[in-house]
Amino acid sequence: MYTARAQTIFFVFLILTVLAMSFFIFQPYLTALFLAFVFFIVFKPLYHFVDRFCGGRHALSSLFTLALIIVLVFIPFLVFGSLLFDDARNLYLTLASGNYNADFLQGFERTLENYLSAVVPDVSIDIGMYVSQAASWFVDHLGSFFSGFMRFIVGLALMSLALFYFFKDSEAFKKKLLLYSPLEDAYDRDIFNHIERAVNSVVRGSLLIAFLQGVFIALGFWFTGIPNPVIFGAFGVVAALIPSFGTSLVLIPGIIFLFSTGSLIPAVILFAWGALVVGLLDNLLRPLLLTRSISIHPLLILLSVLGGISFFGLVGFIAGPVVVSLLYVLADLYPRIFGQTKNTA
Repeated sequence: MYTARAQTIFFVFLILTVLAMSFFIFQPYLTALFLAFVFFIVFKPLYHFVDRFCGGRHALSSLFTLALIIVLVFIPFLVFGSLLFDDARNLYLTLASGNYNADFLQGFERTLENYLSAVVPDVSIDIGMYVSQAASWFVDHLGSFFSGFMRFIVGLALMSLALFYFFKDSEAFKKKLLLYSPLEDAYDRDIFNHIERAVNSVVRGSLLIAFLQGVFIALGFWFTGIPNPVIFGAFGVVAALIPSFGTSLVLIPGIIFLFSTGSLIPAVILFAWGALVVGLLDNLLRPLLLTRSISIHPLLILLSVLGGISFFGLVGFIAGPVVVSLLYVLADLYPRIFGQTKNTA
């Protein structure tokens, strides 16, 4: 007869072996599943709203909600990505030929140098080099993104399918997690609630608002005749993650460029657009999008976006901040969970 310890060791070995094999099986699709999980949390209120109109028919509600997400999120993202690819390619080719308007780049340089001179005297920045490198990076990564179009379509289909079942069977999944978790149910529910709030805080409160500000920056640049508006809108998305003055790092050089070329009325229009539309988006949308949120420092959000893109690729724009927010939640809950002895009765 084998001892109980030997049986336990053997069973744990089997579990770890199967888990490792399962990881390698699902590894190509982890990104799709992760994004489906994030979209599930963000759009869960929309699902509940649709479900009330569908009379509690969860499959139908999930299908309608998924259709709305495809129309409102996936299609605009594909359009923006296509425009960004074209703008990045054109900008890179223009910079490589040396024909790009130097006044615009000099406007960027003067603005950044004015901001940084208070901290680093006599600072000098070559924006042309950075813009060329950034445009080259966009071309390289977006080119590989579109070259693997079929793989992307498969991933999008799997993410949509997973999202459908997350909506439809979320309560069943949650009960299974509660059953298998070694923590008390109260702690598990606390973790679920905090993760939900953290993901909403990051995606709705930071990334979505930054993305919308970048889109409106691109629209303002396009309307006032500044070249390559989409790629500068993409810069605006990242700049918007810097609190207080982030969007001005993109808007002010654009205004300077218009003034320097004698386009006074477009410069005034862009200034008003930046102040009244782009600048107020954060103040107007944040209270509407967030009711209960977890406060994560903006510097962590910015670094997690940059690090996430570096590590995960384009999906890191979402994955990086979400992973950091999950770490933030677990670190916050750790003293509460392990500061007490779990009741086993």
